[in-house]
Amino acid sequence: MTIERPMVKFCVTRDGSRLAYFEIGDGPPLVYLPPAPQHLLLSWDFPFFRDQYLWLAERHRLVRYDSRGTGMSRAASSDRRAETHSEDLEDLVEHLGLTTFIIIALGASGLTAITYAATHRERVAKVVLWNVFPSIPDIASDPRVSSIINLAASDWELFTQTISRLVFRMGKCCRR
Repeated sequence: MTIERPMVKFCVTRDGSRLAYFEIGDGPPLVYLPPAPQHLLLSWDFPFFRDQYLWLAERHRLVRYDSRGTGMSRAASSDRRAETHSEDLEDLVEHLGLTTFIIIALGASGLTAITYAATHRERVAKVVLWNVFPSIPDIASDPRVSSIINLAASDWELFTQTISRLVFRMGKCCRR
């Protein structure tokens, strides 16, 4: 499967937030929850993520979206509770007309996946959790994590450079 860049669409949630998403592939629907603040098209530009998306889309109708207030999505409120993110997921799957689907959650999206699956058992075929944690406050007590959170608040550019170096080990995994 070759795709230049997926077409970004939008879903308006019950509180007026706009969620940016794309869909690629055919097969059983799989909703890929955003692992952290990301940007749909910028993550697509990373071979690491694009290769994951394309691999999943070979077997599934992959839906990937940006969380409210991140990337290409816009938040109508500053509400960041897990229940609100679960409602966003509910609004998105309603918008797409999905009756049953698979959820894959990474990192910070684990709590959203668990919250949604616990309250919508009839709709969730499977839940895949990878390297998730219960909530930001649960891990923020670690001084290393709280310093990264503070860095994100004070210098977004330096934060994104730092995270990309941590995640991609100085870019070694992306070199060809």
